[in-house]
Amino acid sequence: MGKSDNNAIIYLRVSTDEQDKEGYSKSIQEKSALSYIEEKGYSLLATYDETKSASKVTPRKRKNEAYKIEYDVDESLKLQHRPKLLEILERARKKEFQHLIVYTRDRLTRDSQQYLALNAFFVNAGIKVHYCRSGEFDKLQDKKLNRILEILLSSYSELEAELISTRVKAGMHTSVKDGTWVSGSRPFGYKDDGDSDDAKHGPLKAEPAQKMIVQEIFRYYNIYGYGFGKIANLLNEKYKADKWHKSYIERIIKNETYTGKIVWNRYGGRRNPGKHDDDDIIKSNDTLEAAAIIDRSDWKESVHLRKLKKEVHDPYYYNTPFILKDKLICGICGNSLKCKNHGYDNRVYRCPTLNSSKRSEHIIPKDLLEAEVIFSLKSIFYSGSIDLFWNLYHAKCLKRKSDCKNAIDSLNHKILQLETNLLELEKACKNDDIPSIIKTRLKEEYSLYSKKIRSIREEMRLRSLENDLYYQNKANFRMAFQYLHENLSILPIENQRMLIDILVEKVYVNLNKGKLDLRIILKTPTIIPSS
Repeated sequence: MGKSDNNAIIYLRVSTDEQDKEGYSKSIQEKSALSYIEEKGYSLLATYDETKSASKVTPRKRKNEAYKIEYDVDESLKLQHRPKLLEILERARKKEFQHLIVYTRDRLTRDSQQYLALNAFFVNAGIKVHYCRSGEFDKLQDKKLNRILEILLSSYSELEAELISTRVKAGMHTSVKDGTWVSGSRPFGYKDDGDSDDAKHGPLKAEPAQKMIVQEIFRYYNIYGYGFGKIANLLNEKYKADKWHKSYIERIIKNETYTGKIVWNRYGGRRNPGKHDDDDIIKSNDTLEAAAIIDRSDWKESVHLRKLKKEVHDPYYYNTPFILKDKLICGICGNSLKCKNHGYDNRVYRCPTLNSSKRSEHIIPKDLLEAEVIFSLKSIFYSGSIDLFWNLYHAKCLKRKSDCKNAIDSLNHKILQLETNLLELEKACKNDDIPSIIKTRLKEEYSLYSKKIRSIREEMRLRSLENDLYYQNKANFRMAFQYLHENLSILPIENQRMLIDILVEKVYVNLNKGKLDLRIILKTPTIIPSS
């Protein structure tokens, strides 16, 4: 291409569907730019189409950083979200064209800081920017007046953009409060509502099969104490159809929406990433029954565990030989009893407060105190409250079985859809009019569909076996408690520690004339069937 003084580039940008209605459509912009080029006698070198919103375009790594150094047009102006404009800047640096044709100033940018930087860039590069919409001023004789008008117009465009953003956020705020999912892909566990015109908006409704997986993830985390990575590995072994990652599990565990209360605006977008302040987070007014996948108590337990793990910074939290660690409170001073290891046969729990004799208020041998606490817990387990535990457990089981049946029905529906696709692929592969190269691709698709069906059938088999995991009557349930009563003290230390951490809130300890006086505060009993 020759170095003509009349080479021109057209830059088109349509950010939203609303701009089509306002006269900013791509076809209108392009028609006006071509007409302008013809009128001026320029030679069209290229047309660049920036069709996505500046806030939604994936950043592109630039190979050449020269213009960043020379003209100071860098990431601070957020131009990494405008890949087509960056290409134009690179070509301008190489002086491949002399005229940039843009429909209006706000198509180039609505940010006044960006406008001033870009304007300086093009002046230094010897590029003249033309705004081709009818009514846009091009160049006044009075340069000072022209400069003032340019700044005023760019500032007005920025203000208009901020007003639009404010109106959109206000509308989303209201929708979230009313219980509507307003933006982005729905979290795992939810399906698109059939009455919603837009898959990214509308009420949330749990998808039965995914719902059970979300519940399973919270059980692994809350009950078994597994970390995000281990949960991902377990799911990858169990459900072959999907690929699970540690970060994906973390997002699920930290998403309060699973309680049925929609939570929005927790994090910024691409332009302003990071967690927002609590005052900026929006939650729905009511709990949506159709969106509730876990109980509120499950959510609170997961929050408690996350906070505990963050404070403890101890990957061996459950492996300590002190199974009552962080649970014991001195009945005299109210301080937590500390674990002290004077050797394998001389481990004690001691109060950090010193009395008038400069001795701890309580120094209690570890084995003695733990044996007393376990004996008290065994008495609680085997008391007349067994009926209360059974009623809670049985109610949970019935709910779980209902969820399981819905999940199997949902999975079966998916299989029917996939089998329909398989039949269509079989017909296509037998069609002699279809080229062999396409048939090869169809056979690959057939293999993928078949693999998907096998994975779903395996998931259905696992779901159907879950009923065998529950106690079917109170007699068997009582026998399980009897077994726990007889064997609690001989369980591995890790299991004892985990069980106490789940059941016990605090234990207040007094030692009066060598006799232990214990007051055990249990957590609210929420019995969850094991998986």
